[in-house]
Order: sequence, then C-alpha cells, then structure tokens
Amino acid sequence: MLVRLTYILLFLVFIGCTSANENDVQREDYRDTIIEMDLGKKLNDKIPDSLFLYRNLKYLNICCNELSNFDPRIVELSKLRKLDLYHTDIKNFPDEFYTLTNIEELDLTSMYKLDYQSVLPKLHKFPKLAKLHLGCNQMKSPKINFSRMSNLEEFGFINQEELDIKHLLIDISKAKKIRVIHLSGNNIETLPLEIKLLSNLEELNLYNNKLTTLPEDLIELKNLKEVTLIDNPVNKEKIKKLERLMPKAKFIY
Repeated sequence: MLVRLTYILLFLVFIGCTSANENDVQREDYRDTIIEMDLGKKLNDKIPDSLFLYRNLKYLNICCNELSNFDPRIVELSKLRKLDLYHTDIKNFPDEFYTLTNIEELDLTSMYKLDYQSVLPKLHKFPKLAKLHLGCNQMKSPKINFSRMSNLEEFGFINQEELDIKHLLIDISKAKKIRVIHLSGNNIETLPLEIKLLSNLEELNLYNNKLTTLPEDLIELKNLKEVTLIDNPVNKEKIKKLERLMPKAKFIY
C-alpha cells in the first residue's frame, strides 16, 4: 500500500512539473507574439523589469511619464522600430542608445530637460530613421546633420517661440527623401522662398502660425499634395489663386 502511494505521489509531482514547464513555454511563446507596448502615462519614474521579457517589441511608447533616466536595457530590445519618448524628463542618452539601428520613428517632443546639443548631432546614427519629431524645446534651428539622414521622410519641428525658418528649410533640404514637414505653432509670418528646395515635398503642415499668404514659388513643388493653413490669418483670395495654379494640391484653411 505504501509503495503504491509513493508511485502515485511521484506521478502527481511529474504531472505538476510537466504542466509548469508547458505553462512557461506557453507564456514565452505568448510574449514572443507581442510587438507593441503602450506604457504612456502608466509609469512613475521607473520601467518595470517585466518589459524586457518582450524581446520582439517593434513599438514602445513610454511618453508622459516622470522618467528622468533612460533605462539602458532598452537597447536590448533590438527589434524596436518606433520609440515614443515625448514629455519625459530624460536628460541624455548613453552611447548604446544609438545602436538601436532598426529605429524608424522617434518622437522627442516636449522633452524639456533633454540635452539637445548633445543628442541631435548623433541622430544620423540611426540609419533607418524615417520619421523624427521635435518640439517645444525653444531652438532657432536644430543642430542635426540632415545630409547624413538618407532615409528621413518626415520631420516635425513645432511650437518654437523663435524659429530661423529660412536656415531650417535649407538644412532640411539636405535630407533628399523628405516628403512631410510639420511646422505648426512657430509664429511664422512669411514662408521663405527656400521652401522650393524641398523638391520631393508632399505634405506641408503650417497649422497655427501667422501667415497671410504663401509664395507663388510653391508651384515648383510638383509633388505637393496637401498644405494645412488652419488657424492662420490667411488672405483667402491669394490662397484661392494658388489653388488654381496648383489643382493637384489640397489647401486646408
């Protein structure tokens, strides 16, 4: 009787171990299927250790949290393509940050404590970077090496109190694939002729500026599809003239 009971107990232990191992495998398999993680407004000042079990993440949002330090373990998430860091208190990034070579989209808007003078000159180290958003950091012109950002297609530089728009457009034009630019909330009164340097431009967002009209040189942008002028004191007759000259472009005002 005792021998039989012993065999039964060993069998139950074996079954229990097998089930536990299967559950571990199932949990690991499940984690491998997760490619997006939205932790915006859900953290305090620290990223949970459990995040780094999700090694196949492609999109990570940790915006709007009181994070003052960049967790270096994020570089272990080597498959990341999109990283939203806006409205955090991160001050700088370690050199390892720039080894995330699969990054395609990066949002650094409203990072008031970030050392932009140190960070921006290094952004070209992301070879696949296609979308970059900055804003609310009060720079006349960002110190970015646009000529080395060969895949950059979309750039946002918003809510700057003082903006050297002419110099900025000259710099952006060095990124030859630029198709979309966001320049809302920059107190722009006149759009300089340098806008025509952006020969591949398709979308131009000028929302909430001080523009009354646009230069007719805009007609040289043959790929332009959409111009947003909402919340600008535009002269509608002048914009309608541009609409007639550019029938393929949509003007929103």
